[in-house]
Amino acid sequence: MPTVSLQIHICLCEKRYKKNFSELYQATVSRESLISGFIQGHLVVEFLLIKIIEISQPKLFDLADGLNHLRLIQLAYGLGHISEGQRDTLIHINQMRNKFAHHLTYKPPIEDIKKIF
Repeated sequence: MPTVSLQIHICLCEKRYKKNFSELYQATVSRESLISGFIQGHLVVEFLLIKIIEISQPKLFDLADGLNHLRLIQLAYGLGHISEGQRDTLIHINQMRNKFAHHLTYKPPIEDIKKIF
């Protein structure tokens, strides 16, 4: 059973976008949506982690490029490219990204947001 805020959001989407896939898609990926900016930032972090590993350890590029995000964070930490605090923050960001991946209307609670700042 969806929460009240999710029910309201679904109701607004149904009225505003009339269940049209293209319009719902555009609303989700628009520059104003939280998920759009969050996913874009997540992709940039992944690119940068792979790039720093490629620059410092070229032989590890293929390995790094094939890792999931959490393993990539762990590898970058193990190689000394990010601090423990950075590792923990990136793990929290990845956990939030996973929540977005399964619930596009996810609204992170303030406690989750505090973990990344």
